[in-house]
Amino acid sequence: MARVQNTLIGKSSGSVGGATFSTWKGLNVLKSKPETVANPQSDNQLMRRSAMTQMVTIFRRIPAAVDAGFKKLAIHMSAFNAFVSYNLKNAFDYSAPPNATIDLSSILISKGTITPTASSTVTKTNGSPTITVTYPTTIADPGQSATDKVIVVCYNEDQFNWGSAVGTATRADGTVDVTMPTDFSTTDVVVTYLAFYNELSGESSDSTNDA
Repeated sequence: MARVQNTLIGKSSGSVGGATFSTWKGLNVLKSKPETVANPQSDNQLMRRSAMTQMVTIFRRIPAAVDAGFKKLAIHMSAFNAFVSYNLKNAFDYSAPPNATIDLSSILISKGTITPTASSTVTKTNGSPTITVTYPTTIADPGQSATDKVIVVCYNEDQFNWGSAVGTATRADGTVDVTMPTDFSTTDVVVTYLAFYNELSGESSDSTNDA
């Protein structure tokens, strides 16, 4: 049985017919069930599900980075939803269904108003799981602070694994290490994403990358 105070603005719960009432992040939500369901196996449906699956997989590898990098965009939604929504729109090629091809150079692992900073060097050593990333310590652009925390995400294209370091260094440190799940081999190709966030304000920068 549904409990309804006001179907538009009051607190409601339960289901009536094809409608379900619930609350989410302080909002009253009314969901309706579709009367008909389109072909779930169409090329376009398969393509969209493929893109969504890829984004969920990435998030599960770097949740702390996404939570810090998309915190300010998580208005009436989670950081996960903000991360997925942006990248589904901007980081995929949908021109050849049923395939959704991700563009590693277009992915953002952080988005915000602090001026972005590109990494200076990215160093990996054969037989080691550690990547060392260096970056400028200069404070010259809007929103930047020496105490900004670093977000670094690395993706090994040959081993298909992700690693991250969140809040382990500041902008003033100029360097941060990321430990990957496995050791590198000499020929492995790694894409590195760098961003900064302010713990007090919650603001972050757009991420830069070397893809």
